[in-house]
Amino acid sequence: MRTIVLAALLLLLGLSERAGAWCLQPDDTPPRCIDQAEKKEFKSEEDYDACRSDVERYVKRMQDWSRCVREESLTRSNEVIEKFNCKVRGEFCP
Repeated sequence: MRTIVLAALLLLLGLSERAGAWCLQPDDTPPRCIDQAEKKEFKSEEDYDACRSDVERYVKRMQDWSRCVREESLTRSNEVIEKFNCKVRGEFCP
């Protein structure tokens, strides 16, 4: 039983690196407006609002990508575990 659990965990870890193949990673460059080297404070409320919008879009893109990778990883992991369990039972599973 320990061997089955260990094998399943190793398969999960191996799949996690390839899981993002179907999920397109967005540009992960943070918005320029958060660069502390430029200035410490926003010049106006419009600058603040624009930067906040940029940050919110950035965070949403990263969260969407993360969700996609997580779902793809889970799907692939479950498929591999199911095939492994079929082999353990001596069954053929396409």
